[in-house]
Amino acid sequence: MASKDIIDKTLDKWDETYVQESKKKIRKKIIFLLAGVILLAGILAVAVYLMLSSYQKSVVNGQVQQMVYLVQSVTNSIEEYVDEYEVTLNVMLQDPVFLEAEEACLAGEAEEMEGYLKAQQNLRSGTLGLVGYRSPDGRQYVSEQPEEYSEIRQMTNAANAVQLALVQMGEKNFYLKISAETSGGGNLGLFLSIRSLYEKTASYISLGEEGYIMLKTSDGRILTHPAENQIGMYVIKDRQKEHPEYDLTELQAMVEKQLAGETGTAMYASYWWPEDPPRRVRKVSAYQPAHLGDDFLIVSAVIDYDEISLPVSNGVIRILVVAGFLGALLIMLLALLAVLWRSMNRFQAENAYLRKLNEQLEELRAREEKLAHQQRLQLLGTMTGGIAHEFNNLLTPIMGYSAMLLMDAEEGSEQKQDLQEIYDSAEKAKEIIDQLSRFSGKNAEKTFRSIPIAEVVDKAMLMVESICPKSVTLDRCLEKTEVSIMGNPTQIHQLLLNLCNNAFYAMKDTVNARLILESHVVKGEKKVNPFFKGKEKQMFYRLSVRDNGCGMSPETLEQIYVPFFTTKKAGEGTGLGLSVVHRIIDAHGGLLCVTSQPGEGTKFVIWLPVHIN
Repeated sequence: MASKDIIDKTLDKWDETYVQESKKKIRKKIIFLLAGVILLAGILAVAVYLMLSSYQKSVVNGQVQQMVYLVQSVTNSIEEYVDEYEVTLNVMLQDPVFLEAEEACLAGEAEEMEGYLKAQQNLRSGTLGLVGYRSPDGRQYVSEQPEEYSEIRQMTNAANAVQLALVQMGEKNFYLKISAETSGGGNLGLFLSIRSLYEKTASYISLGEEGYIMLKTSDGRILTHPAENQIGMYVIKDRQKEHPEYDLTELQAMVEKQLAGETGTAMYASYWWPEDPPRRVRKVSAYQPAHLGDDFLIVSAVIDYDEISLPVSNGVIRILVVAGFLGALLIMLLALLAVLWRSMNRFQAENAYLRKLNEQLEELRAREEKLAHQQRLQLLGTMTGGIAHEFNNLLTPIMGYSAMLLMDAEEGSEQKQDLQEIYDSAEKAKEIIDQLSRFSGKNAEKTFRSIPIAEVVDKAMLMVESICPKSVTLDRCLEKTEVSIMGNPTQIHQLLLNLCNNAFYAMKDTVNARLILESHVVKGEKKVNPFFKGKEKQMFYRLSVRDNGCGMSPETLEQIYVPFFTTKKAGEGTGLGLSVVHRIIDAHGGLLCVTSQPGEGTKFVIWLPVHIN
């Protein structure tokens, strides 16, 4: 009934503790989980923002750098084309055919000069728009009849041998006139088409879907543009007249740098002029001057900023969608892990509860078994004490009368031998009765006091040495210590003699037999035996007795403390030695441990608690 009450109280207590601890753990886990999710989402958002911002900047910078390279390439191509035609003009001035044609022209014969000019134009068709000659008297000869044209900008000083000028034929056609004075006093000129020059150097270049390259004069007049209506206009003043409501502030700031002959890049707000009406956009431009003579043309590449940023933005959206999907999966995974974690903790708590309950039940069972064992030993002690007393009463007259008869018997007679055998048998029986008395505790000294254990063990060793066989080497490694224990010296002597006597018997057939005794003062070790639980700071006197005898099997080890169990031959042992040792150790509040292997020997370790004065 008592056991059931203990179990019920334990179950109720553990149920209540388990519920409270489970609630606390669940609340903590939910808080940690939410905080972790929020923190993770914040870190992820910041990381995505920084990553995408960095990526967007790198994309824009890469596009701008590409535009710079393209503008440099177009500028170099234009300069090379113009240089090439200057060389061509010088070659024509020294051409004997031209010189003969000019001489004939001065003599009034124009056919030869006209044929020469047409042949030169046909030879360089595609870029060269027109070849012309003006005689000293002002007569004009051309490769074909041109539209009326006007010189809109002189690009070289008058002192230069080769003159460069920008001319306009019609409303939208511009030419670069390259001319020089001839040896006959006339003037030979090559008209290089700006449109054709653009097609040769820049039309093949692609800048996104709608980006373009344009040419302007050094005073801001547009020479090429994808929107036809923009050609011939001045970048700022004509557009302001046409669209006075438009804000061209940032465009004007960039154009001023271009007109100053600077090289650079710009991001500015303007309008997409190819569309009708033009929409306001953010543009990116790279520009560089192409130096021709003493002047320059402005080469600029223009692209809508959205063309660069939109792919990045679309990529951002896709990444965010994927990140959101992964985030949702992560949250679901975390939720699943939380559920699994909660279940695992519940199972662990239940297992811990069951283990604790099992330990308590095992402890209860062990206590009950120990109590029953003590009761059996007490009963056995009472019984053996009574038997010993009765046997002593019977042995006393036997030994007395046999001793008296021995005194009267003749030496060497058969009668004396028989009487001696009776007396010896009675004496052995008395020894057995003495051991029974010691086991029952009837005659044992029971007074416990503080004794110097090292001194007591040393005195006991004197008796051990006296009974030690010559075939056994006795090794002692006993620590000299002044600690004391609460105990009985006689019982300490008895347990040590019993252990050593058993060791001597186990080594009777062993070659190089050796008995080793060691002692130390140490702290209790919980890992050695549960006996030390709660006694980790307690000091113990540890005494070990180790032999290299025959050893014991596991089956024998289980029975060595059972009274009257012995492995000795009949008449050589009573089976009470180790039972007495075990009882003495229990009485001293100590611990007795034993390890043994067949053929390797046996080791007994005694732990006695040190007494604090």
